[in-house]
Amino acid sequence: MNVAAQSLPRPSLAESLRNVHVGLRGEDLEVSRHVFRGVPCYIVRDPMTFQTQRLEVADYEVFVRIHAARPLSAIFSEQVDHGSLTAADEERSTSSYFRFTGWGFLQLPISDEKLLYRRYQQRRRLQRRNRLLGILFLRIPLWNPNAFLERTLRHVRFLYSKGCFCVWGLLLAAAFYVGAARWEELRQPLDGLLAARNLPLLWLTLIGLKVFHEFGHAYACRHYGGHVPEMGVYLILFTPCAYVDATASWGFTSKRERLVVCLAGMYVESIIASLAVFAWAATEPSVIHSLAYNVIFLAGVVTFPVQHQTPSCATTGTTSSAI
Repeated sequence: MNVAAQSLPRPSLAESLRNVHVGLRGEDLEVSRHVFRGVPCYIVRDPMTFQTQRLEVADYEVFVRIHAARPLSAIFSEQVDHGSLTAADEERSTSSYFRFTGWGFLQLPISDEKLLYRRYQQRRRLQRRNRLLGILFLRIPLWNPNAFLERTLRHVRFLYSKGCFCVWGLLLAAAFYVGAARWEELRQPLDGLLAARNLPLLWLTLIGLKVFHEFGHAYACRHYGGHVPEMGVYLILFTPCAYVDATASWGFTSKRERLVVCLAGMYVESIIASLAVFAWAATEPSVIHSLAYNVIFLAGVVTFPVQHQTPSCATTGTTSSAI
């Protein structure tokens, strides 16, 4: 009899969960609608963990219909009647609940001990793989800067005003003019940029620039009301990269505000680089002269191409820059 029972096909995930009741975790989740590359989606942010998830339209339709008073089969039937899903989509629709559970959006009761054990084994395998990859890609959080940003925001808020943007444009134009007028002098020191005596100063300059870069993102996010819970360092193939968690900007309904947060690091560095052009032009060979030249090179030659080629700030909200 046991052999006959074992020969019966196992019920599918959808069949196992049709009569299960689940509900959303309270009403504290923050949801905003966005359009990325012409495709609408929904951003769900958990204010308790500061984690943000992006839902496609199909998943969001499942999400908004979740109610503890109705079983999953009733929720799915409602979607079929609405025309957003077909009967063949039941398994895929049911799998959405597991993603919502993993993100902490709801509680999903499961009595199948074997299924729970398989999920436990999969989680352990994933943890072991992440530990191995962590050697090559290590994230080291150093600080929760939100309280500091809140206290000091009044001193830098002007940087994100329309008037300051206009001044920034004039400053860039003036810096380009000075650089073009003295182009021969500006490009001559390139040969000695990596000289042994300049390397320590070059390294310190890079660290300082990237700190300002990340604070540019952080202050912009805080300026528009976003929470910034973490700053730290990535080690990517043993190369240190600074990062700041600006994922709260995903929830901004204004596309302009999200764009400002994304480009704020480059914006701050361009201001510093423009001022460095004037400092370099006004000084004779000295430590200040060399420091200004390092800033011009690192902000102009290193930062702009890297920022242009890195899509992370536009897609994840967590920005990083190499040190």
